[in-house]
Amino acid sequence: MADTKSINLMGLVGVLGAIILIVGVFLSWVDVTFSAGIFGSETESFSGINIADYEHADELAYSYAPIIALAAGIISLIACALPIFMQNKTLNKVLGIVSLILAIVTIVIMFLFMGEWTADATYEGFGATIEVGIGFWLCMVGAIITALGGVLDIIKK
Repeated sequence: MADTKSINLMGLVGVLGAIILIVGVFLSWVDVTFSAGIFGSETESFSGINIADYEHADELAYSYAPIIALAAGIISLIACALPIFMQNKTLNKVLGIVSLILAIVTIVIMFLFMGEWTADATYEGFGATIEVGIGFWLCMVGAIITALGGVLDIIKK
């Protein structure tokens, strides 16, 4: 059993962020609401995996963002979990830098994704609204927490 004094509990912040990042990919990333005037409206949601697996994904702007988020989450999970138990300060700082860079890249690509997927169009009572969903926002929060965890690994004495 490991000595609790030697465990880096600050690394748990990055692990938590990476887990949130991974889970968010499987939740709704895009919500499309179709409205037909007096006939009501209907919302269809697409998870990050659905977007990345879409047969015409290469035609969509930043459709690779969920895959980037998933890969960054998995790699960051490993990079943030190792320093919790390891005593190698140099390696821990390198892993912190890796998770920080992955989180920043993920945040930038997700902002680009959001800019391309938010739209509103109506025509004589009929319309469609496209918004980013809860999975997207969870991934964004997870990436920010992962970046914080990377910074904590870097500055830990």
